This record gives sequence, structure tokens and C-alpha cells, in this order.
Amino acid sequence: MMSVEMKRIHAVAAEMDEHLRADDLRLQHSVMILHEEGTTLFYRNAYLVKYYDSLHGDWGASENPGEWIMIFTEHHGFHVYPVDDLSWFQELQFVESERHYDSLEGMISYKKLKGE
Repeated sequence: MMSVEMKRIHAVAAEMDEHLRADDLRLQHSVMILHEEGTTLFYRNAYLVKYYDSLHGDWGASENPGEWIMIFTEHHGFHVYPVDDLSWFQELQFVESERHYDSLEGMISYKKLKGE
């Protein structure tokens, strides 16, 4: 079950996703996130939006109350994460490389665009 805050952010992301076009140039990027417990997720053909929810209350233990990231993908919808649940996140742009075009090793060839 989603919290009231998560439902509100999900509705904002859904609205943004409805207007996303398959030929949007931002979908030529990728996004990588690292959850605080160590799970790593890599979204290819995706982009990242940082969002601040001004209606978000202070949870007390939150270092970044109201801060969220939304990840929009070409084929897998959108994903929403509270910034406090993540250790790291980054939007990446692929740098062409003949040798490592589509391999895990080729991730080294990505360059940073945004994030912390």
C-alpha cells in the first residue's frame, strides 16, 4: 500500500509520463541508482527528474524531506523514489565505443550528466 505522499507524487509522475513521446531525446540517456541497502538498478533509455513536494511533512528522521526522484523510461513506465532511500543516483549518457558497445564493461564508458 502506498502512503498519501507517495500517491501524490505518483500522480504527478503519471501526468508527466502521459506527455512523454517515444522520440524524446532525453530517452537516449540512462539512469543508475543505488539504494541505501545496496541494491543497484540501471535503467537504459531513461531520464531522471528531481522533484520537490512542498506539501510533504517533516518525518523527523528525513534528511531531505519532500525530495523525490522520478525516472521515466522508454518501455517500462516510470519509477518514483524518495531521495532519502537512495545512497546515490546519476543520469548517464552513453559514449560510443566499438569495443564495449552493449556490455557491462561498457558501463565504464558512460559519462555523468546529473546527480549527486
